[in-house]
Amino acid sequence: MLIWGSYSASPNIGSDSGYNLAFEFVKYLVKYYPDSYAYILLPKMSKISLRGDEDELVKKGNLFLVDTGMPPRRYAASLLGGADAFRVIKVVQKQKIVFDTAILNFLMGYPLALSVFSKLGYEGIRPISRIDWFDLFKVDPHTQRFMTDLVVVMSRYYPVVVHSKWCIQRGLRLPLDSEPAQEILKWGIWYPYFDGEKIKRRFGRTDNDVPKIIFNHRPKRYTGLPKVVKAVKKLKEMGVKVKIYISTYHVGANVRGLFNEFGGIHGFWAKYGDVVEPIHMKKDVYYQRLPTFDAEIAFHDPDGASWSISVLEAVASGCYPISHGRYFYEEMFDGQLPKFPDNEQGLVDAIQFYVDNREYCDKLAQKLADHVWSRWSWEVGIHDVMKIVKKSMVEPDLDVNSKIYKYLKDLDVVDLASVNIDYLLAKSPEAGLNVGQKSNVLLRLMCLLRHLGFKDMGGFTPVFVREGKTDGRNK
Repeated sequence: MLIWGSYSASPNIGSDSGYNLAFEFVKYLVKYYPDSYAYILLPKMSKISLRGDEDELVKKGNLFLVDTGMPPRRYAASLLGGADAFRVIKVVQKQKIVFDTAILNFLMGYPLALSVFSKLGYEGIRPISRIDWFDLFKVDPHTQRFMTDLVVVMSRYYPVVVHSKWCIQRGLRLPLDSEPAQEILKWGIWYPYFDGEKIKRRFGRTDNDVPKIIFNHRPKRYTGLPKVVKAVKKLKEMGVKVKIYISTYHVGANVRGLFNEFGGIHGFWAKYGDVVEPIHMKKDVYYQRLPTFDAEIAFHDPDGASWSISVLEAVASGCYPISHGRYFYEEMFDGQLPKFPDNEQGLVDAIQFYVDNREYCDKLAQKLADHVWSRWSWEVGIHDVMKIVKKSMVEPDLDVNSKIYKYLKDLDVVDLASVNIDYLLAKSPEAGLNVGQKSNVLLRLMCLLRHLGFKDMGGFTPVFVREGKTDGRNK
């Protein structure tokens, strides 16, 4: 396996969710297919403190962590720069990497990846792309339609794999029964599975007189933190006897404003200390303590996420998911959760429902835990993923590029004049793109057109623009 990901700019790549997903996949791949090995291509400046299971795989020769020297991802929707294809070629040649299939965690790497593979003599490889298309909400509607068309086109010939069905419905804005959605679903779904070897499960109820509820997600707006903060205020006013523990890991500036009315985050803890308490745990301690909680809050926004591993971890540990029961949660729990409005009052009502019906909810929690372990653990998921991998290794259609070209031409998007570059570059109130994102979308388009055989780009050169000026280093 060659795993080529657009990993983050974090100094410690081990904290990046994309890297962790790649590693967990390799871990279970080797467990069930012991002759397998994988190369994970990493950006420059990555620092990794190998954990025990990682170090073991490296020593056995099943895992190779390769520093490509490429720049890290700067924001979620970014594409690796135009020169990166050549760097990958050099790295693969220098390392003498041999692989049967490749996995990308971004779709727009296809043109670059295919270019690399053809130069290296890997024409028969169809890379798998695992994508989360919720970044489409950050672009204007015209670019969104173009991106959706591109996903559908690629999925006709290459394994374009989404996180969930909800990702297709909300991220790509496609009905599940539509032909384009079925084109994508034919490859299968690569769900974010949880690592069962880390989880300790509690059977039965806890001994807690006052229910202990954990908010075990990143403290972000899309994970529901604003609703939690407002709900805490109402719960105190109502006199509901619960204790909510909020993870304080990386409370960024974008959410600190939620606590201004309380005199800051410390004022919030002080004023509502009988209802809420901050909690900060290292990962190993977190997994040990999860079974001591009665329930966890699962109130993600519809446009911010397509799945949640932290919810799976809590439910697998025996916690009851206090949730609105909507969006991807219906898919995750087969519609077994009661429904509540997706707002702070809905969260208050869901918590009150748990307090008033604790015996029923605790029994349901055990049923949901059984479901999660049987469906969403890597022990099960690795075999579903390998079905996708085997589909990617079927001998590809050698005329695939001309078919993609014809399909795009039918859509009227291969003619540069019809792409409407103005929507990508011009400043318009409805676009919602900053200058860097607009130029990034243009770069993606150029890469696609080059892959489709456009040698002469009519004088167009992909240029990253910052504040209206050309950055010559990125030409």
